[in-house]
Amino acid sequence: MALFGVTGELRRYFELRTLDAKAAGLASGLAVSAWWLLFAAGLVTLGFRLSLQQARIAGLAVAGLAVAKVVFFDLSSLDALYRVGSVFLLALVALTLAYLYYRHDRSEQA
Repeated sequence: MALFGVTGELRRYFELRTLDAKAAGLASGLAVSAWWLLFAAGLVTLGFRLSLQQARIAGLAVAGLAVAKVVFFDLSSLDALYRVGSVFLLALVALTLAYLYYRHDRSEQA
């Protein structure tokens, strides 16, 4: 519920600002992508700290949704600066998730 509640509030925030409709749509698209990626990273981190496999899987599923959104919607509709920001956040979270899984795997082997 937090994922979709905050997503709706982010969209509403940018729609109510004094930006024109196109700029508000672009900014809200980037904000939603960033929120989904941060939420996914939080779920995976929580899953590792509490040893909850379901939380890690849910985090990876949300990250997959965010990747699909970035690839299919953000890259086709966002302006260049927003596109760069969206892909940068995607790469940053993907690297963080990969590092967490690597570190977790190394600690299990030791």
